[in-house]
Amino acid sequence: MDRGKLVSAALVFSIASLMAIMPPLTGLFQWHARFFGLPIEVIYLFCAWAGMVVGAFLLARAMPRDPPSPDAPGGTG
Repeated sequence: MDRGKLVSAALVFSIASLMAIMPPLTGLFQWHARFFGLPIEVIYLFCAWAGMVVGAFLLARAMPRDPPSPDAPGGTG
């Protein structure tokens, strides 16, 4: 995948991650049920957070490095 597509994917991922933890969506998980003694909303928020961390890690690993600029210290020029 080229750099432009990865940058676009990172932007879409960031917006989707923000939307995933906004109150209107988290309100859908405010049930009175519990799973292993934890409210469903807490489990959803933890899973969303873990998904954000893993997704950011994978996007960062796939992003190619920038070439050094000539103005940077140690650069040619």
